[in-house]
Amino acid sequence: MIVMKQKFTNRELFWLWIAKNRMQSSQYDSIRGGQRFNEKKHDKRHRIFMPMVAAVIVLLFGVGGILFWSLSKQSAVVPVVQEIERAVGVPVLTLANGKMISLVDDIKHPIRESDADVFVGDSSSLMYVVDKKQKTVGEEVYNTLYIPKGGEYSLVLADGTRVWLNSETTLRYPVNFIGMQRVVQLEGEAYFEVSPDSLRPFYIQMNGNSIKVLGTSFNVSNYTTDGSWNTTLAEGKVEVCSRGKLYTLTPGDHFTADITTGEARIVRVNPLQYSSWKEGKVIFQDERLEDIIRKLARWYDFEVFYIHSELKDWHFGGTINKYNPFDVVLRYLERTANIRFDIQGKTVMVSRID
Repeated sequence: MIVMKQKFTNRELFWLWIAKNRMQSSQYDSIRGGQRFNEKKHDKRHRIFMPMVAAVIVLLFGVGGILFWSLSKQSAVVPVVQEIERAVGVPVLTLANGKMISLVDDIKHPIRESDADVFVGDSSSLMYVVDKKQKTVGEEVYNTLYIPKGGEYSLVLADGTRVWLNSETTLRYPVNFIGMQRVVQLEGEAYFEVSPDSLRPFYIQMNGNSIKVLGTSFNVSNYTTDGSWNTTLAEGKVEVCSRGKLYTLTPGDHFTADITTGEARIVRVNPLQYSSWKEGKVIFQDERLEDIIRKLARWYDFEVFYIHSELKDWHFGGTINKYNPFDVVLRYLERTANIRFDIQGKTVMVSRID
C-alpha cells in the first residue's frame, strides 16, 4: 500500500501532475494502441523525462511511506494522550424563599436568612450565626447546599456542628435548630463533627434511613448510584436505623447496607480510609476497580468504558492524591496490575494487558 504525504510543496505537486499525465498517457498507449508506439518515432526527450519522473515519484512516495511507517509504528505503541481536567462547578445555596445563590469568591457581605446571618468565608466555606434574641420556637426555615462534580465545601451550622461536603452532594438543613431535635437530610457524602447537646439529638435522614448522634465524628456516604450506603464512626457513638432495624456503632465500626435489599453488615476498619477525601486523598484497600473509578468520576470530568468487563471486579489498594493530574492517577493504577487506560476525548477505555 502506498501512502502519500498529507502536504506537498507547489513544486512537488507540479511534478506529480506531470507524472500522472505521463503515466496515464503511457498506460493508454500500451493498452489501446500498440501500433502508436510502432508508428511514431519516440522523442528522445520523452525517453529521458520518464526516468526522471519515476525518480521523483519514488522519492516523494518513499518519503511519504517512511513517514507513514514511522507514525503507524508509533501509534501502535503509544496511546493517544489527552488531558482530562478536574471537573469545575460552582456550589449553589438555595434559600428558604427559593432564591439560588452561586457561592463564588466575590460575596463580601453576610447573607441575611430568617433569624441568622450566613457568612461566606471564601469560595469553599459557610458559617451560620444565629441572633440569640431571635425566636427559639416555631417552624424551622431550611436552606439547601448543593456541591457539584469536582467540588468540595464545608460549613458550620447554627448549633456549631461542622460539616464537610464531598462532590455531587446535597445537604438540606435548618437555618436555626428549633425544638428538641436537630435534623438534616443528606444525599451524597459528608463528614460530620456534631456539636454535643444531650437534650437535642442530631439526626441525619437519608431515603428512609437515619443516623442518631449526641456528639461525635463520623463519615456518611449515601450516593444513590453506589447501590449501597455506609457510615464510618471515628469518635463517639451513633445509632443507625436501617429498614427499621437499629445498629449501635463504636469508633472504628463501618456500617454498610444494600439500598435494594437492605442487607446490612458491620466491619472493623481504619476510619481514615473513609474520611481521607476531605484531606485531599483517596485511600482504598482491597477495593473493586469499578468502585474506585466511580469515586474518581465525581472529581474528574470523564466517562468510562470497560473493554474487558471482568476488570470491574479486580481489586486494588493504595492512596491517591485527588489533586494530581488525572493521567498521573491512571499511571499509578497501571503500575499495580496488567491493566491499561486509554483516553479518547472525555472517555477512559479500560483494557487488560495479556
